[in-house]
Amino acid sequence: MSREVNDLLLYCDWNLVFDIIEDIASVLSPPSYFFSPMLHNELKSNRATFHKMINRVLQQEGIGLQLVDGKVTFRGEEPFEAIAHKAPSQLEDAGLPTAGNHLREAIRDLSKRPTPDLTGALHHSYAALECVARAVSGDEKLTPGDFVKRHYGEIPPPLDKAVEKLWGFASDKGRHSREGQEPNLAEVQLAVHVAASVATYLSIRFKESK
Repeated sequence: MSREVNDLLLYCDWNLVFDIIEDIASVLSPPSYFFSPMLHNELKSNRATFHKMINRVLQQEGIGLQLVDGKVTFRGEEPFEAIAHKAPSQLEDAGLPTAGNHLREAIRDLSKRPTPDLTGALHHSYAALECVARAVSGDEKLTPGDFVKRHYGEIPPPLDKAVEKLWGFASDKGRHSREGQEPNLAEVQLAVHVAASVATYLSIRFKESK
């Protein structure tokens, strides 16, 4: 049986390996009422060890994915990880759940297998920024580009100009993409990072004003 499992893993499509990893993680995290407290705690310990071992291998092999809470998701550089993966919760804490959900969807799009949905990640990351800009301004039709123009100083200059340009980039590549002009992963990762950072910054202002 062990040999058969090894053969199946060796010859299956690469993206299915990550489906199997997620399935194993789900088995290691059953509802607590299924088992005694002692066995449940043992399973939690095994699950933590499984996550740690899988992530160690992914990092050693230079694979840009990671196992987080039982799901294989996109892994960027440390600055990206610090902002993009924490920003959804921070937005929700500020009373902006729709914006937080858009950022979660952006990360999911980057994590899609076998091919990341780059235009989807762009669309959702800047939809998150759009939600925050509208909440801060009170204008339900405002775009981040218009927000920069009409609310000078909310985003410190000259950073406001960078946000305005990136909004144009996201709008062009994420909403009005043209043949042969698709964004690459590095560009999208940068755009998601900036959108998450600015959305988090503005959410703090929004929370303070309530």
